[in-house]
Amino acid sequence: METASSLLPAVLTGLVFLSLVAIALLAVQRRFPLVGQLAFPVFVAAFAFGLWVALLFNLGDISAHEGGRLLLAAVVFLVIVVVLRVLGWYIFDVHLGRHKGMELPSLLPKVMIGVAYITAGLIILKYIGQ
Repeated sequence: METASSLLPAVLTGLVFLSLVAIALLAVQRRFPLVGQLAFPVFVAAFAFGLWVALLFNLGDISAHEGGRLLLAAVVFLVIVVVLRVLGWYIFDVHLGRHKGMELPSLLPKVMIGVAYITAGLIILKYIGQ
């Protein structure tokens, strides 16, 4: 297992890409409010792209195996985030909102999706730590 210091350059590269995308999204979000709905999946994708760049240019002292596992974890989390966003949209907006006529407090779907993200992230961390 790699030490945390060997993963640091790859994680920092991912955070740099995430930060650049966050700044760009803030600028665009003012004109297009819908962009805010896609912010989290885009942030995860930017972080995964940063990890990929770090592995591509061999930044830090990280083995290809460990780097690949870290990148795979980020990509799997990205796929889960997108699937959860689509499911959340369907369940809360389409099914409950339009078909059933239910109006839920706006915080409830956000909390439920947040709990699902945290659960997915912890499960992924458990498996990449093995």
